[in-house]
Amino acid sequence: MDKKRLLQEIIAQLRQEAESMLAAAQATRDEATHEDNKAESKYDTRGLEASYLAEGQARQAEEAESNLMRFEALEHRSFSTDEDIEVGALVGVEIAGYRDLYFCGPGAGGKEVELEGEECTIITRESPLGAQLYGAKLGHTFEVNGRAAKIVSLQ
Repeated sequence: MDKKRLLQEIIAQLRQEAESMLAAAQATRDEATHEDNKAESKYDTRGLEASYLAEGQARQAEEAESNLMRFEALEHRSFSTDEDIEVGALVGVEIAGYRDLYFCGPGAGGKEVELEGEECTIITRESPLGAQLYGAKLGHTFEVNGRAAKIVSLQ
């Protein structure tokens, strides 16, 4: 898998996600403040509920924008086979005879990206798998859910 193209695809998806979340937050905020949602009685909570939703969506939009900015700031670099795994590495892990690809990212953990017919999952240091991969080297073996796993590629 071409890591440079993968990074470009991740950034494109994060940009689209951030724009979509921002638009949703704005639409919900507009709905919350619209005169039709003004409380008609003390039991009418439509406006209040819409404002809570708008606040939650605004936080999600901020997080998406933050992830986008961190990936845009990430410099593409190649890792040699004897280097420790860190942010920016594309890692192939073999688990029970299957090879999975993971991109060690500065955020957006768990997001899956497809490129060139292959799927790659973004992992962060904070994830259980990330905790085992970050700082490890090519050939390192470890366990994932009781199964033997091995780092088989590093870019």
